[in-house]
Amino acid sequence: MRTGRAALVLAVILLFFILGGLASATQVYFNGRALSSDVAPVVVDGHVLLPVRSLASAIGLSLSWEPGAGRIEIQRQDKQIVMHIDSREAQLNGETRPLRAAPRLKDDRILVPLTFLAEALELTIRWDVETAALHLSDTTIVVSEVVLTEEEGRTRLDVLTNAPVAYDTILLADPHRIVVDVHGAKLGLSPGEQPAQAGVARCLRVGQFGPDIVRVVVELNAPVGYEAFAREDEPGVALLLNHAVDSLSWRDTDVGGELFIAVPPHAPYEIWRLVEPDRVVIDVFHASLNAKDRIILLEGELIKQVRASQFLPNVVRVVLDVNGPVEAKASRQEEGVCIQLGPPMPPAVDDLEVAEGEPAKEPVALVKEPDPDFPSLPGVKEAAEKTGKGLLIILDPGHGGLDPGALGPSGSKEKDVVLDISLRLRDLLVAVGCEVHMTRDEDRYVEFPERVRLAKEGKGDIFLSIHANAFRFQEACGTETFYHPDKQSSRLLAEALQASLMEELGRTDRGVKTRRDLYVLRESSIPTALVEVAFINHPDEERLLLNPEFRQRCARALFQGLSRYFQQRAGRSLGPVPEIVEDAGDTVATTSEG
Repeated sequence: MRTGRAALVLAVILLFFILGGLASATQVYFNGRALSSDVAPVVVDGHVLLPVRSLASAIGLSLSWEPGAGRIEIQRQDKQIVMHIDSREAQLNGETRPLRAAPRLKDDRILVPLTFLAEALELTIRWDVETAALHLSDTTIVVSEVVLTEEEGRTRLDVLTNAPVAYDTILLADPHRIVVDVHGAKLGLSPGEQPAQAGVARCLRVGQFGPDIVRVVVELNAPVGYEAFAREDEPGVALLLNHAVDSLSWRDTDVGGELFIAVPPHAPYEIWRLVEPDRVVIDVFHASLNAKDRIILLEGELIKQVRASQFLPNVVRVVLDVNGPVEAKASRQEEGVCIQLGPPMPPAVDDLEVAEGEPAKEPVALVKEPDPDFPSLPGVKEAAEKTGKGLLIILDPGHGGLDPGALGPSGSKEKDVVLDISLRLRDLLVAVGCEVHMTRDEDRYVEFPERVRLAKEGKGDIFLSIHANAFRFQEACGTETFYHPDKQSSRLLAEALQASLMEELGRTDRGVKTRRDLYVLRESSIPTALVEVAFINHPDEERLLLNPEFRQRCARALFQGLSRYFQQRAGRSLGPVPEIVEDAGDTVATTSEG
């Protein structure tokens, strides 16, 4: 059973090594401790090899090396392994075993096949996709505690273990429940069922589902989505469940009407007005739509209808289709959010009001108790003119100065490529009236705090960091975009940028991904995304990046992505991509000296 699981895990690891992963070096852990090595894992003939000396002290291996014979002897407790460099046979306690890959030398370091080593020493293998880390463990995983609590009004499930774990989750219906399977684990508490009074959770069940799977089941009062992640403070798994939007109701008033959205009081929300056609839009974040009536037909003097949808997996969008500009006020009540509509606004009036009646300084967003994680779009006026006037865009070309970033096979530098793309994008944005702030417009290094200073202060409408990717294996290629998982307005930006990059460039779609650790994504308080336009260390994509026409296409794609975002977010388009007569110039060096 362990052999089959190890092979499956290694297949998954290999897929990420070859097709994707992060540009930083893969870190190897044993029982949660990082191993130190100056040689990273490599793939040879489709198999992962590890430097054995870095494992020796951490795992407790006795290692003997005979350079003349190329003989490696590894001993641990009752296990003796003998291998030879470039030989596909090994001995385990005197018994000959075939190897899928032969040991080899690299930079005077001995690399041995991970699959065989894990099977022989009975190690558990886990690949962390988000951090591109390889976890090895000889510890029996024990689920010691399962807890349901509330965090900022959301139901939270914590499954505590004694070491990092691999897990799967799934949402099931009839009855509605969330299932969490912890792999390679034993149950360290009494199995059974217990009632739960935490938000949408009705009861909690835990048991030993199989010889090495602990299953946790949360039965729900309503079908809701969730976010699953590895616990940060100690080993285990955590789930944050969405709020349930249970119902929508409308009542007429003397000045117009009121829409009541039944949602828990802590659910963050945002409201703004769009034009062409006129609408009032409410986004409820960390929420799942459970209302039976999702369209309310009204055909009144002020409003045509109310419609609700699951706009994103954790965003419920409610749209009021109105007959013209209308005042809107939002207030948070004990059992939900109330939107007061009416009376009609005079044509010249350009402001919305917040719930307390204070005029908003900028007319797009109306938020009671604004949440810094869900910023409005300051500076975006009503979208009739379809230009960039009034928008402040912050562009961040990655690296610079003494930091070259990733290097291409010919010696090209990421810092040069992304600066050129950023300057081209700047020219396009300025041409349609946008104000553009560049964190650097020349070859110099900028510290991270300075890069995000304006964005951290809430200045600017979006922050876009532009990079070129790299991975140790040159097979990796394509385009991907990152955002911080706790910032949903950043997700909208990332999705719009990735969609436009795919349409314009046609490279491999590596998708929209989340990163909690990237400084610019974490510290910015405005919608922020980081794009990796292509892999500079992939020979074909380096050639593209060194072509001025391709870099101009990158700039066009990013312009279109920003336009798509503002259209979706604020009902305003930047218009067609302007034609720039003067080229930004081919300033990208093609040699290591350039």
